[in-house]
Amino acid sequence: MDTTNVFLKDWHRRFAGQRCSFFEQFGLENGTTSYEALVTAAELRPYQTVVDLGCGEGPLLRYVRRCDVRYIGVDFSAASLTAARQHFGTTDAEFVEADAGQMPLPDASCDVVLSHMALHIMHPVEPVLCEIARVLKPNGTLHVLLPAAWRIPSSAEARRFHDVMHLFQQFKDVSTPTRVGTGTSATEPSIVDTIMRGFAGKATVSFTYADLVMHRPPTEALTPFLWAYAFDLIHDAHQPEAAKTFLTKLITLKEGDGLVRLRRPMAIVSVRKA
Repeated sequence: MDTTNVFLKDWHRRFAGQRCSFFEQFGLENGTTSYEALVTAAELRPYQTVVDLGCGEGPLLRYVRRCDVRYIGVDFSAASLTAARQHFGTTDAEFVEADAGQMPLPDASCDVVLSHMALHIMHPVEPVLCEIARVLKPNGTLHVLLPAAWRIPSSAEARRFHDVMHLFQQFKDVSTPTRVGTGTSATEPSIVDTIMRGFAGKATVSFTYADLVMHRPPTEALTPFLWAYAFDLIHDAHQPEAAKTFLTKLITLKEGDGLVRLRRPMAIVSVRKA
């Protein structure tokens, strides 16, 4: 297992059952969640077979199940899948423990593959894309939600979000996973290039943008940041200083009404297999 997957497996072990709560604290400007936006982009039809890759605790299932499809959630974290089964109880959904690069699914057996905030931290990603291409039917589609880091300078709110995230790297004793794309810099062209290699050049790729926004008082804004960016991996001796530094930063960003306004640029990448 490579170092990124070790990072991910340990992350899931520590936070099984909690991951979806972070992304539901950030809404889109139209009031929906990023989960709903991803499912809407997929334009699901009844009786399709839909794979949720990196499904975690299954938050997408709540939206997918409205579409009368066959749902298969795939994740390599047994802890997260246990939480998913406990949460959803007896349903028609299938949860499969497997590595994304070795899915126990037949060739050309799936209509749609969805991945919410997971594909960009799978490393190496090319074997995963090859596996997605293998299980998709001709004209099948892949829809991925991932951070659009290249759009961070596009707004003051996005820059503020980046500034807060940057603070974590000054305290954390662990590195962050590699981003999908070329090296550590993801851009539209680099993502297209990576996907096309995984699909052997037989696909079309398009992008839709939908920013996540969080408008909270500083103390409330602090909590999801501490959780999402592995605050517990900061050395115990440095945690009080780190928390004070993060909160001080958020307080300086407070506007006249007492709220901190942060925006995280996201992209939904849609791929159609030729």
